[in-house]
Amino acid sequence: MAERITISRPAKNDLDAIWDYLAHEGSPEIADFVIARLFEAMNRAAENPGLYPKSEFRGNPRRINVSEYAVFCESATEHSICVLRVIHGRRNIGRKSALERPHSAAAYSTVTLLARFLGWSTSVPLAMAV
Repeated sequence: MAERITISRPAKNDLDAIWDYLAHEGSPEIADFVIARLFEAMNRAAENPGLYPKSEFRGNPRRINVSEYAVFCESATEHSICVLRVIHGRRNIGRKSALERPHSAAAYSTVTLLARFLGWSTSVPLAMAV
């Protein structure tokens, strides 16, 4: 089965930072819960990216609001997305560089790597693992 979600390096760094902050300020369980909710939203977006509004940023990536976070993504194929960034809603993202796309496919890591980092099973599709 082809990957439905591709995570850019900036987005992976965002997810790592979110988990670290929530685990430190709250608990690892809270951090796991929020990350799981973000991945659930990414899976829904991969199913039908057109359901989410386009943002005002260059390239008009889609914006998915999840709790206090905004997931910015673009359609890769009809049923897959590339996540560009995951940013807290209070963060100043007015800078156009905040959502710039990587210059090559080599700048992307797969959702499998992130799932392994979080300790999730990678032997089943992500939609089933979350």
